[in-house]
Amino acid sequence: QILLNAQSFDGSIRKAAEDGLKLFQEQNLPAFLLSLAQELGNDGKPPESRKLAGLILKNALDSKEVSGRAHLLGAWASLDRGLKAQIKASLL
Repeated sequence: QILLNAQSFDGSIRKAAEDGLKLFQEQNLPAFLLSLAQELGNDGKPPESRKLAGLILKNALDSKEVSGRAHLLGAWASLDRGLKAQIKASLL
């Protein structure tokens, strides 16, 4: 639901959802990435939320800026190997 709210035309609903996503990412990156991957990989979820999950997941793992990319790659590298396997499996 938070992904759908992040696309709301109502600015206050959208802002609250965006803030919630950002907080989730900052507080628990592994669970954040896994939940996005699971949303994206679930054919039963609405296409809108799956597309946004994919976009947010991509942005959480890649950056156009070199310094940002290095930070994100370091964060990915530091994740537990089992979690990375779960994320990859959710996407295949």
